[in-house]
Amino acid sequence: MICPYGSCAPGTTIGEFLLPDGSRATVRARRLPVVSGAADTLARALAGALRQRAADVARDVEGLEVAVEPGDAIQQGRARRVVVSATAATLGDTRRRGVALLRAHDLRLVLEDLVFNASSLMAEGRLDPLDLGRLRLERLSVTADDFHAFLAAGKDRGRTQVAFDRGFADVRMELPGPDISARVRFVPASDRPFALAADRVRVGGVPVPSLLVGWVMNVIDPSRGIAARLPFPVEVARIEIAPAGLQVGGS
Repeated sequence: MICPYGSCAPGTTIGEFLLPDGSRATVRARRLPVVSGAADTLARALAGALRQRAADVARDVEGLEVAVEPGDAIQQGRARRVVVSATAATLGDTRRRGVALLRAHDLRLVLEDLVFNASSLMAEGRLDPLDLGRLRLERLSVTADDFHAFLAAGKDRGRTQVAFDRGFADVRMELPGPDISARVRFVPASDRPFALAADRVRVGGVPVPSLLVGWVMNVIDPSRGIAARLPFPVEVARIEIAPAGLQVGGS
């Protein structure tokens, strides 16, 4: 938490810094408010608030369920584990116009070590999330038709073509210069939720030597950019490709 010098609520001071305008900022460790409600009551309130917040990132949700494992510190605004599942949902930033949305089925998300403001939750029923230890996508499926509709609605509509097959996808990107094509598959990565491995890489129809494949993949593989924008650790279960579409976490 960074705030003008002298205006922060009490808490442990981590450091003070001089700002460009000559004022000073103080970084303090946040002191979470403590509430006296029963753990089960807070867990139900948290589940209800999460259902309401789901509208920010999903619409046309079917079969939404939220299960909270409160742990022993939920009165301090710390939930050990939250499981969010849905039969189907259309995912994306629903608050913005013109954003491509992805229809998905059989969704299961696990939030670990969720930190929130317990006081505002109990007083107003509002979820103010403060931190998250880890988010894990355990299960999700996307049909090929829904994935192609997502691509068609994106900002690069029509420039990327994807054909799913068993264990891989053939990708073609139309660029201002030579087009790029490759056969790609999902692989685990230690520094991001997933990565793409490729072979049969071509630029302008010309095969790319293996030494240059990594350079070309920086154009095709969005995983590093996605990881750089994530505010907390994210893990994704094994991703499988089939002609029918994508499957996270197996059937």
